Amino acid sequence: MRKMMNIVLAAVLWLVGAGTLCAQDKDKERTFTAQDSLNYCMKQAQKALLAQRPEAAYRWYRRAVRYDSPSACLALGNCYYFGYGTSCDYDKAYRWFYKAAERGNTVAEYSIGRCYYYGRGTHRDGKQAAAWYRLAAEKGYGMANFGLGCCYKDGDGVPVNYPKAVELFEKAAADSLAAAYYMLGSIYESEREGWTPDARKAFDNFRKAADMDYAKAQYKLGNYYETGRGCTRDYAQAKEWYRKAAENGDMDAQYRLGRCYYYGLLDTKPDYGMSFHWLSQAAAQSHERAQYHLGVLYQNGEGVKQDDSLAYFWFRRAAEQGYAPGIYRLGRCYLEGRGVTASEANAIECFRAAARLGNSSAKAELLSLERD
Repeated sequence: MRKMMNIVLAAVLWLVGAGTLCAQDKDKERTFTAQDSLNYCMKQAQKALLAQRPEAAYRWYRRAVRYDSPSACLALGNCYYFGYGTSCDYDKAYRWFYKAAERGNTVAEYSIGRCYYYGRGTHRDGKQAAAWYRLAAEKGYGMANFGLGCCYKDGDGVPVNYPKAVELFEKAAADSLAAAYYMLGSIYESEREGWTPDARKAFDNFRKAADMDYAKAQYKLGNYYETGRGCTRDYAQAKEWYRKAAENGDMDAQYRLGRCYYYGLLDTKPDYGMSFHWLSQAAAQSHERAQYHLGVLYQNGEGVKQDDSLAYFWFRRAAEQGYAPGIYRLGRCYLEGRGVTASEANAIECFRAAARLGNSSAKAELLSLERD
């Protein structure tokens, strides 16, 4: 009888063991299948990206996050953050970044820092931004070094510390990040208590960023060549770098070239047509000075057909941004009825607004109107 019980017990234990092994095998099969499905989704998303089919990539990432992959969560967060393949939604982007960051994804940690830095998908918090940037920076992520460097440069969430910012920007620059070279140039040209500016180092770093086709640095390089700061003055080089920056969409460079062609600066022959070409591009990007000067071109018929209505339009655009000469010119339009119905009351209102901003022409107009 005891022998029979032992046999039965052995049989039960074998069955339990066999069942456990079967369950383990099934778990392994499920794990393999999930990983296989995840790999398939991510591969299809990659193909969609290469084919420039953002909506398809977004749909594949939506499927991939079912398998709890940090990389898929990060990718879906980026879709929402940049509006790639779907509507931009910072709240959703933050949530998916956070899921990936919780699982130790370095890029997601940086992305959470960026959300806090700009207040996108969460409240604006410099301390949180710096903390998340630091977490990713300590793992060697270049963009996180850059973000943390910005925090130390501006005293955002951490005390201002230029040497620390330089250290971080240099690490980011080592990863060929053009913006890091630009920020190094900005620091070296800054004048701050306890910090000695170095024009040559500023120039050298702007040059590195400019050579990497970074538009803001190209504009800065034009400034340096124009003034001879940190380098030998060279108007031809200044004009060339302004042109490169302008062609890359930098509105300050576009405005600067527009003025050069209008006034004949930097050994340039006056050319109202070219002036209009560059000023109109800068004005379209809401550059208030370019909007004002474009109004002047339309009012005078220089480089373009004379048009008081368009002159009024551009003066108004500049005035709405608080640019005093634009407000003054808008007042003149109302006073003379050029491009708009004449209104002395509106003219006086504009002159007063411009005068409060220190515009001497507006002050003179007010005195003249008061005498009349």
